[in-house]
Amino acid sequence: MRFQKVIGIGMNNHEMKENKKLTEVIQQDLNKNPNLKDIDDESLDAVLCTVSVDYLIQVKAQFFLMKFC
Repeated sequence: MRFQKVIGIGMNNHEMKENKKLTEVIQQDLNKNPNLKDIDDESLDAVLCTVSVDYLIQVKAQFFLMKFC
């Protein structure tokens, strides 16, 4: 499946840059700053959270604070 834009958000910039599926990379610690101001409101068709959710300290509160949730 091909997508016009795939954004990776995480703390390890090197790992994300190695992921050839990503068209954009945002390096950010979501535990320290869950706000995603770099992503325009209503600009996403879908959101997928994998693996990194294991590192979130307060999952429900952080998902609530994220603009896309």
